Order: sequence, then C-alpha cells, then structure tokens
Amino acid sequence: MAVCLNKKDLVAAANLYAFSRVYGLVDAKRVTDRSAHQAIMVLQMDAIGNLSSEELNSFSQVMKATLLTGSDSLNGLCKKIRIVGAPHYYPAYMAQHGMGAFMGGQSSVDQSVDVTKAFTELLTQTLHCNPE
Repeated sequence: MAVCLNKKDLVAAANLYAFSRVYGLVDAKRVTDRSAHQAIMVLQMDAIGNLSSEELNSFSQVMKATLLTGSDSLNGLCKKIRIVGAPHYYPAYMAQHGMGAFMGGQSSVDQSVDVTKAFTELLTQTLHCNPE
C-alpha cells in the first residue's frame, strides 16, 4: 500500500487497504492475544503516516469512490479477493505484535476458528461485498 501511495497510484492503494483490512480482521479472529490486534492499525498508519494532509484527503476521496457499496470498482475488488481466498498462513505479523510476545510468551492462534466462514462474513460485513 505504501509503495502505491508513494507512486500516487491511489486506486491500487485503496484496493490494498481493503484487502489488508479483511485479512487483518480474519487474523484478529484467530490470534488470541487481543493486544496483538492493534497490528492492523499500526501497519495502516505506517503506510499513510508520511502523507501530507492534501495527499491524505485525496486518498480518502479515492477510497470512498473505490469502495462505494454497489459500485463496479467494489464488485470487481470483491471478486478478486474471493479468487485469492481466505488466508491460510500463520499471522506472525500480528502474533509478534502482542503483549504476550513481548512478555516472553507466545500469541497463540485459535485453530477452532472457521477461517473460510470468517473471511466470507467479513467480506459482506466490512467491505459490503454482495453475498455469493
């Protein structure tokens, strides 16, 4: 996302923001250390932290247009995210961010979470993708 923002490719940055939001929220359902869930916001803030207020405003406007419920751009993005599918990786970026990891423990991943179900629900609830 940060690379796209630096290149002024705001549509691609908006798409990556939405993609990372869905994946991050799925990961938050899996990582048991609640303090680790802040990793999503930290990564997003890191990506936009160097933008001027004018650039941030432009990005916000592009995000609103790109992610507008029912728009062709959102429908296309939803289709692409569904093609990639639900995450099947260990969310180390999040698990290592939590207090459990800093205190010498390990953040665990709840293996009972139905990742595919969470992914599908979050596409509908967060991005407002049409249900399949």
